[in-house]
Amino acid sequence: MKQVKSGNGASGEILIVDDTPQSLKLLKDLLQEAGYGVRPASSGEVALRSIQAKPPELILLDVRMPDMDGYTVCEQLKADDRTRLIPVIFISALHDEHAKVKGFEVGGVDFITKPFQRHEVLSRVRTHLTLYRMVQNLEGLVAERTAELTARIKHQKQIEAELRQSENRFRTMIEKSPLPTIITDSAHTIHFHNAKFAELFGYTSQQIDTAAKWWQTYFPDAIYRKQVQTKRTAAIAKAARDQSEIDMLEWDVTIKGGNVRHCEVYTVPLDEYLLVIINDITKRKQMEAELRQAQKMEAVGVLAGGIAHDFNNILAAIIGNTELAIEDVPAGVPVNDLLQETLMAGKRARDLVKQILAYARPSDKAVFPVPISSILNEAIKLLRPTIPTSIEIRYNIDSNALVMADPSMLHQIIMNLCTNAYHAMEESGGVLQISLAEVTFNETFTANHQQIKPGDYLKLTITDTGVGIPVEIQSTIFDPFFTTKEPHQGTGMGLAVVYGIVKNYGGAIAMASEPGQGAQFTVYLPMILRKDAPIKLNDTQLPRGSEHILLVDDERPIAKLQQQILQRLGYTVESCTSSAEALTRFESNPQTFDLVITDMTMPQMTGDVLARKLISIRADIPVILCTGYSSRISEEKITQIGIKALARKPIERHELAQTVRKALDEGKPHHY
Repeated sequence: MKQVKSGNGASGEILIVDDTPQSLKLLKDLLQEAGYGVRPASSGEVALRSIQAKPPELILLDVRMPDMDGYTVCEQLKADDRTRLIPVIFISALHDEHAKVKGFEVGGVDFITKPFQRHEVLSRVRTHLTLYRMVQNLEGLVAERTAELTARIKHQKQIEAELRQSENRFRTMIEKSPLPTIITDSAHTIHFHNAKFAELFGYTSQQIDTAAKWWQTYFPDAIYRKQVQTKRTAAIAKAARDQSEIDMLEWDVTIKGGNVRHCEVYTVPLDEYLLVIINDITKRKQMEAELRQAQKMEAVGVLAGGIAHDFNNILAAIIGNTELAIEDVPAGVPVNDLLQETLMAGKRARDLVKQILAYARPSDKAVFPVPISSILNEAIKLLRPTIPTSIEIRYNIDSNALVMADPSMLHQIIMNLCTNAYHAMEESGGVLQISLAEVTFNETFTANHQQIKPGDYLKLTITDTGVGIPVEIQSTIFDPFFTTKEPHQGTGMGLAVVYGIVKNYGGAIAMASEPGQGAQFTVYLPMILRKDAPIKLNDTQLPRGSEHILLVDDERPIAKLQQQILQRLGYTVESCTSSAEALTRFESNPQTFDLVITDMTMPQMTGDVLARKLISIRADIPVILCTGYSSRISEEKITQIGIKALARKPIERHELAQTVRKALDEGKPHHY
């Protein structure tokens, strides 16, 4: 309330309410002389209107007045918040104690009895004005402090709201993070986790929130858990010491069900908390391992391709010259037996090179009628030197029938199944049983075996007496990359590849096993026809001829060997060790030659380039291309060039004889 100041040190405005003019004037003069501002009112109603218009600092109020007495006026003032604090001093001619008590009850602060003394009035007025002003000052101070506190509280609430908003944003960011994230304290208690964390580990949010010992849950192995905790503590300490970021760590964490995931773990300090971000890199690690395996296989392929050509040329000389020597030495002579052993060793070396080249030379996957029996015989020859002697190989090949397949794929099926079988018996030894038989499935049988269609099949069975396959993994053994072998001992692709090949050829594969009693794999492939046992050609049965052949090979021993073989078969042979020399001879008289046999890999001009030039000179000249190994040539490419046949070194005498005769006969004109 605004204060009014006047002379003599007095200040404020006082309202005098009295219906007696003499009393009203007397009080007015008294107060004005003392320096107070005075407003007179002759009745209660006039006083209330005056107070509403402008509240005074103090009221002198007569008790007895017509229409509205002083008690009523005071009650109305005290009922109004704007005037309830104004001090009211009652004035009355009554000396009744009851009147005074009532005056205090309705809100009065003092009571003056008429006739009043001047000094009494001034003293009471001064006292109550002072008290009123003190109350006003206190109220102002309270109001000021209240406003200040209110502003401070409002500011605090604003800060709290901003903090909650910031916290909500932070929480939302973590919750929406695509990576599993948690917030922990130094005691490793999880205070917050997002949905991705629960998804990774397979637990519900409630299970994670109530897990008191999550270290034991996610790192059940005590030794490994200690290693992880030690590395984590060291990384945090190092970051604090160097004022740097905490190093990223890689952990193997165990999820629900016992599976292990390989994860990158990033830790960010947040005052007394730690923000932990987890990145599951299990698939990436698997792909890296597969890539390393592929790179190793590629390296093997590059090495194989690099040595195959020269090695096959060496083997060609060994096998070919041995065959010629056997022809010249009568049977029964001890030297003949030694030569036979040499020939056998050479052929085994040739077969070994073929296996190595399987990594380097992708198959064109062409299918044609193939006798599985012959591939089985070759595979068994290759297996025996590689399998420990503690494992006995038994086989029963009871069919010579044909299937439509790629021989290299059939060979892969046999080798993969047999390799798995001998691994199961590697420690204790045992028996590897291989059998091939013909079976026929009717509609009654196939109705209960949906993977098999009615018809004739070749049944290949591989049985071992090893440790057997646990029941819990039998349903997953054909899954890609599934393996029970130690790391770096297998890719887990062997059975998956077998399954894919068999299915691609319209067949089926079955497995039966009991732990400790071995395992049996049975492959069914559709049979196209039965085939009589192959007839081995002797020397007198080899196809012969009298045509003129141009032979080209930069390896002089190979050229000499093939020339001798062909001459013994009746052919006239001119040999060259240079492709340029061969081209010159052919250009001088193209019609002299009936056939050209050329090596593929030669200096200055390769065999395929030479063949193009020869065919451009004489379109009907048949050409046979020989190769120990070349990534540049394929069946499709030689067909495009016009080459009649592709012969893989080392080529045996009967193969060479048949290939030459076939190329010559196909090139002859037909007469009608």
